[in-house]
Amino acid sequence: MKATLIMLGLALAASGASTAMAAESDESPSAMVGYSDLDLSASEGQAELRRRVRRAVNDLCREVVGPSPLFLAWSSCRRYARSHARVETERVIAGAKSSRVFAGGGDRRVRVMVSR
Repeated sequence: MKATLIMLGLALAASGASTAMAAESDESPSAMVGYSDLDLSASEGQAELRRRVRRAVNDLCREVVGPSPLFLAWSSCRRYARSHARVETERVIAGAKSSRVFAGGGDRRVRVMVSR
């Protein structure tokens, strides 16, 4: 299990995301997607954040579901994770557009999580 979590961490780090896997077994697995290097007031930065979140969702669901022959399990995981991440992603982008959040700098992240 530890080796699997380490591999997920490396995969997400390589895709521009850092992980924060749940320490307790009763917590939902999650990953944090960094965006402090992006200018979210620009469409290019917004598109890149959405790509990073999409990659994190796919990686996290692949980890949680495993090599399941059931496409529905993986699809359901992705749908749940995307719907929750989309709300926070769009909130962050809206904040950057309205100057409530400064674009770039700091340790800014969007949480991607899945249900067990």
